[in-house]
Amino acid sequence: MKIDGGDPTRMALRYRLALGLVAALAIGSFVVLTQVISRERATAGIINVSGQQRFLSQRGALYVGRLTYPVTAADHSDARLRLAEVIAQMRANHLALLAGGSGSGARLGLSPGMAELFHDEPAAIDRRVRAYLAAMETVLADPRAPVPRDDPAVAHVLTEGPGELLAQLDRVVARFQAEGEASVDRLHDLHVALLMLTLLTLALEAALVFQPMANAARRRIGDLEAASAALRASADGLEAEVAGRTRELRQAKDRAEQANIAKARFLATAGHDLLQPIESLRLLLGSLARRNRDPALGAPIDDMRKALSGMRQMLGNLLDTARLDTGSVTPQIQPVDAARLIDDLAREFEPLAEDKGLGFGVVLSIAPDTMILTDPVMTGRILRNLLGNAVRYTPAGMVTLTAEATALHGRDAVCFTVTDTGPGIDPADQERIFAEFTQIDDARRDRSTGVGLGLSIARRMAQILEHDLTLVSQPGQGARFMLTVALASPGPQPRRRPDGGAQRP
Repeated sequence: MKIDGGDPTRMALRYRLALGLVAALAIGSFVVLTQVISRERATAGIINVSGQQRFLSQRGALYVGRLTYPVTAADHSDARLRLAEVIAQMRANHLALLAGGSGSGARLGLSPGMAELFHDEPAAIDRRVRAYLAAMETVLADPRAPVPRDDPAVAHVLTEGPGELLAQLDRVVARFQAEGEASVDRLHDLHVALLMLTLLTLALEAALVFQPMANAARRRIGDLEAASAALRASADGLEAEVAGRTRELRQAKDRAEQANIAKARFLATAGHDLLQPIESLRLLLGSLARRNRDPALGAPIDDMRKALSGMRQMLGNLLDTARLDTGSVTPQIQPVDAARLIDDLAREFEPLAEDKGLGFGVVLSIAPDTMILTDPVMTGRILRNLLGNAVRYTPAGMVTLTAEATALHGRDAVCFTVTDTGPGIDPADQERIFAEFTQIDDARRDRSTGVGLGLSIARRMAQILEHDLTLVSQPGQGARFMLTVALASPGPQPRRRPDGGAQRP
């Protein structure tokens, strides 16, 4: 079958090319970020060593000052030992900084500005540090106890260490920090560029693979409609021909349904493949966050994490929709500990609410060992969808998760309620928000966080499980989403972990 002038082999090649581009972007991100991390580690080491020099210059002056005091011989001996350690460490640090490194093996080289600060007269750091080290060594070699304060070497150390040398070392630390911040800015620009390239690749894949398939499906539907009209026109003349055409129409309809299922399966497979490079980027970002020692990197890393989380959530919703369309979702009904489910959800969403400045409360009004009959994965997904929306669209106030006893179709049940203090939903929109690709036309809602699939998936899963999902809300008064699940039949129940039913504030 031709698809927009191309055969299936050509479409498969386009699909492989798009996936190859996404994989190349993931590999390129890994290589570039590895290089940036190595450079940032070396820069952080240099800043640490330059900060040590400030500290050592003052300690050297402190120990030289102690040598001028008429104290015990043991105190003088200890001061000389400490001064020798300061001299050795300060010399090693200085040599490492001159080489543009931190002494740990990484080398960046001095930038032109740092080279000028270290070597250009009359205020060269190199000359001042060497003179300071020489003066401390002179004092250390003096056997007198105490060493006279009017000794030239003593005077130089006591004047230079807390004075001009300290000011020059402050300039070194400030310059290294400025260069490190500039490198962080470049990392942010690189992150934006990689993100734009990834989005462009996904857009191209949609244009070259999915759009032609949609066009072909529309043409097939048009052909079927034309065939149906022809059958209606000739029905009055020939009953046998009508019967034959009816059979042909039924076969064509079956093929169209199979094609639609195949399209949904293809979307599910493609969505799964697209999640792989995003997961790789998430792992790389986690590695970068764990290794980061520079507070200035926190904001760019958070931006990257939020962008990847939003992309992964949208693709996950599309993948769930495709699975539901193909009928491949089979619930695994079993007894589930309601209190444990609530506890797991609270542990997951309480930190998210706190990060946004919201309160998060959990209220359990059920018996400690209450067991519900459901699929734990699908029910967890429904409640996570409701909690995620509540945290996302509530600008201030509180999100509350409640479990209380109720009835469903004449059976004892548990009603899980997610309540928020957000903007609320107009009654006229409360049924429409459960439709696919639908979001309320409200400027207060962040449309960058999804495409309107979450509540549609939640309702379809609730219908499959034969649970009741309802909404109560008024504009300006927040919203209450209620999921009602029947209790499991009495009998042996799974043991709960000790903290599974604890009530959280």
